[in-house]
Amino acid sequence: MYILHRNINKFETQLCKKFLQIWEYMLERRVEESRKLRQPVVIELENIIRDDLGDLRSMLAREYLSLIGGLEDAAKFHHMSSRNSDSLSDKDRRLFEMLMCMSSRVVWIALQRKHLTLIELEMGRVFRSDFFNIIVHRRQVASFKRSAAEDRVMIGPSNRYERKLLQRSPLVKELMLGEHCHRMLGAGFKHFQPLDARINYLEAAYAAPEELLLGMGVTVGVLGIPRDEYDPVLMTRERTSKTFNKPPIEVPPFKIPPRVRHGDDDIPKTFPVEPCKYKETEQTRLARITQCKMWRKHVKKALEVANPDEIRRAVSGKLAHVTSSVISSAAKEE
Repeated sequence: MYILHRNINKFETQLCKKFLQIWEYMLERRVEESRKLRQPVVIELENIIRDDLGDLRSMLAREYLSLIGGLEDAAKFHHMSSRNSDSLSDKDRRLFEMLMCMSSRVVWIALQRKHLTLIELEMGRVFRSDFFNIIVHRRQVASFKRSAAEDRVMIGPSNRYERKLLQRSPLVKELMLGEHCHRMLGAGFKHFQPLDARINYLEAAYAAPEELLLGMGVTVGVLGIPRDEYDPVLMTRERTSKTFNKPPIEVPPFKIPPRVRHGDDDIPKTFPVEPCKYKETEQTRLARITQCKMWRKHVKKALEVANPDEIRRAVSGKLAHVTSSVISSAAKEE
């Protein structure tokens, strides 16, 4: 099951957070370009933003491919667990629709319920490709159309043109065709050398326990913020409670450090044996197991529905009940 993969939601949140930040930046650039001449230095700044987005997409692609391959905690697909290699197209379609619905709304909640249409649009693009992104047919999406210069930054060079019948997921192309550092792709699994600020930041964002993120300056949306700052449906108590008078927490911005170039002599010739320094805590593990059981129940019911639109409504209706307070209380009962 998709939800068994414990870190893919975190990376989807980081990717969408970075995408939203850059989208707001691009909107500001539109206003400036309407009254100023475009300077050559802008291209260099846009290349840095493009590389940051590409690195986040590649790490999300790593989790997506391990999910498809049935690695780690992910369950194997029906055609991988036996000699029967026949694919069940209808079942695959429902599972993928469930994946998209759950992912979009989990990210939406993690980002404090903002920009749902833009999140669904980007999630559909990176998973389905532009040809098969069904979100673009909505009326309210017309305001999110990008120019060719903006596509160069938002999509990146790895998403090369392919014929419609030969389309691959942009996430897969990002990992296969993109130029990414192997130390970054191994962050969270092995302790690669040499380390730098960028690798340390991404490794902490990926593998560090959530209760340590705020102290490390790595927060995205609700991730890393103490639980008592939110009500049972993960809305800030400052908005929903009249008696909550606690001063707000200063949340550092999500900003990836710049790349550091290392020479060939500085990089070891063999892969490291030492594992990642971060480990999942027992409390997080129990909460994740309980959450997985809840999602299995909801997914099993929703998969019985044939219409994808009804699947989306079923998932969005269940999300309000799967909160951290319910997960924690259920974990204690076990």
